[in-house]
Amino acid sequence: MNMYSRRHFLRLSLRVLLGLGLGALLPAPLVRAAAAGPLPLRLPTGSQAPGIPHKGPLRMLVFTDSQCGTSYEAWADTIRAAFAQFGTPDAFTVIGDLVDNGASDWHWQIWYEAMAKYAADALFLPVMGNHECYGENWQNTLPEGYLARLPVPENGRQEFQGYYYAYDCGPVHFLVLNTQWGELEHLRPGLIAAQRAFLYADAAKQKSQGRRPWQIVLMHKDILAYDEVQPDGTSGGFSEAGRTFMKDFETLGIDLVLTGHMHAYRNRGHIKNFQRSADGPVYIMCGRAGNEYYAVPKDSFDLVAAPDDHETSYVTICCDERTLTLEAWTTSGTHLDRLTLRKGKPKPLQAADGKTKA
Repeated sequence: MNMYSRRHFLRLSLRVLLGLGLGALLPAPLVRAAAAGPLPLRLPTGSQAPGIPHKGPLRMLVFTDSQCGTSYEAWADTIRAAFAQFGTPDAFTVIGDLVDNGASDWHWQIWYEAMAKYAADALFLPVMGNHECYGENWQNTLPEGYLARLPVPENGRQEFQGYYYAYDCGPVHFLVLNTQWGELEHLRPGLIAAQRAFLYADAAKQKSQGRRPWQIVLMHKDILAYDEVQPDGTSGGFSEAGRTFMKDFETLGIDLVLTGHMHAYRNRGHIKNFQRSADGPVYIMCGRAGNEYYAVPKDSFDLVAAPDDHETSYVTICCDERTLTLEAWTTSGTHLDRLTLRKGKPKPLQAADGKTKA
């Protein structure tokens, strides 16, 4: 048996044992939830990214759902293709479900190994997904493996530290939210209320310190349910995540909401008051970067949909203080979508001492 075959056999064996709830039989170095420290990534610290001018430009790669089953080769292929086509970005993100099992050290190790050669020169903005909240027995658990490996800026709530945060990258203010209350409410209640309070407190802080031109939300679960049954037993229409946050996004002037979870690319354009609109936030579901495929039905809000959800894809963003351009690509190089958002002349940012920032 060659080295590749041995590795594949070990990966498959681990997948089977975890699926059977037998993770305790594996060596401790292979499966543990929180024993590891932070991964050697350029993670966000403080409140803003160093080295990226406030006016931009910002170049960013967006991935989602890099989770894989027996091998992370699909994730490796996707990030390789993205960096080859786009070059090294200033920042990149995976919008939740980074790994298939958040309590498995093996999954984290192989996920990181697949991206390590590309990660050294770009800031990584992590987003929690529901698979980060699964234990070795595939039951809901606190996301200790994710929190230990991916520390992020403080959010003012110790019980939810690492669950959500805000961060400035050049002309963009990112609001990284958590849609996993369905998995976590009985373990760590109050996540929705804490985040809604955080959103408005963050807006007040921006008002006093200077608001970045672009306001972008990153959150795992999408605003549309498609065929996924929601906690209230419904499916189709707007999801629980959408019903929870969309009115807040409109009130707060969010420009763009990027999501994942359904493993498909969909551009819904502007939605306001739960209707198609000429303004309001733009909602994009960003495809998938791993090997887990779902057949996602069409929705009447879909303006652009990838013709084949079997293929992995990624999103690119290029923006300055006046213009933001988003494009979507498959790993094989097919161009899926392009949209451009524009702003009027921005107001200058003010430093704490009242002086205008460059």
